[in-house]
Amino acid sequence: MKIDSTVSNLRAAKHRFESYSKPLARFCLYVEAVIHVALRIVAERGSDSAAQHAKAFLTYINNERLVQLAMMADAADEALKLIRECDKEEWDTARMVDLVQNFMDRIEWLFEKNGVLDAQTFTAHMLNILKSVKSWTVNGTPKQIGNVLGVPAIEISRCLARMRAWRAVALSVLSAEFPDFELHASFAIFSLAPPDAGPAGRVEATGARDVHFRRLAQVLDLDHEKLRAQYDDHVYLARRLKSTQELGNGEAWRMAMEKTQRDSSIRSAHPAQELKAALMRYRAFSISTGGVERGFSKQMWLFGTSGDHQCDRAMFLKAKLTNDYNDKEEIDVIKHAQLIWRKTGMTPGCKRKYPQQTTKTLG
Repeated sequence: MKIDSTVSNLRAAKHRFESYSKPLARFCLYVEAVIHVALRIVAERGSDSAAQHAKAFLTYINNERLVQLAMMADAADEALKLIRECDKEEWDTARMVDLVQNFMDRIEWLFEKNGVLDAQTFTAHMLNILKSVKSWTVNGTPKQIGNVLGVPAIEISRCLARMRAWRAVALSVLSAEFPDFELHASFAIFSLAPPDAGPAGRVEATGARDVHFRRLAQVLDLDHEKLRAQYDDHVYLARRLKSTQELGNGEAWRMAMEKTQRDSSIRSAHPAQELKAALMRYRAFSISTGGVERGFSKQMWLFGTSGDHQCDRAMFLKAKLTNDYNDKEEIDVIKHAQLIWRKTGMTPGCKRKYPQQTTKTLG
């Protein structure tokens, strides 16, 4: 594995999973540099707390623990990919089953089929580092990691056994967080992946698709037979549009519906009332609260705990400005802020009005 950049910190925050995954990954990539930093701390910081922590670290690490950390970094990396997808405010619900199944397949391959040892993984990188010997002395006691013959197979086996136990826990959590009996799981029928590939193929092969149709029809008060017939009538067109125009699932379904419903003659040949109702629910449905949670954090950053003693109206306008114009050019944000300021004629605290002065200053 080639490393082309440097890092300046290993900081982490307990309330954010990603910020714990990142320092672990950085540690595995730059473990030799971390060891050298710890040795320098011991040499230069005497007996202070930093030196004591460095000594404890240098005493604690060994081949097996380093390999275990690398496997944990690989597991965290796979979990983070799934978490990031689910954290999107407008993520595609139809892809949820595919994403979860892909995660399950990946961790099975990594830890049950030992793929973690051979691929471009943190574990493979660590095993390569440990093919050379590194030694030092801590409190007069010699310490060594690495082996010219590589890490012994028995140590790797123990690490894999622990990761297989983690996989069992992960699968149990997935079954609780993404139960296959809930409505959102049934929107998987709108995934336009080829029916013979990946999780979509498994849905076809196991007959789960009929369960999804029946559940959607029951919850949305639709006719099951009509829904399925209309779906079968449109799905191949939607798949072709997705493939040829490189569209997302939702956009491909939208265009397919437009083509078959644009005039009465085509509409009569391709009825889609039940399918349209299901697609509307699919496009509107979301199980992610990521945007709301990030909104709370943004408001705290904007106003602090006291709100800078602003009135409700000023806080609302400021929040609207920052949220609506997050991706706009700076000049557009300034112009919109000037417009709000002129209309309200108020200071940030809403204590007094200065319409003429404000217009003169900002205009």
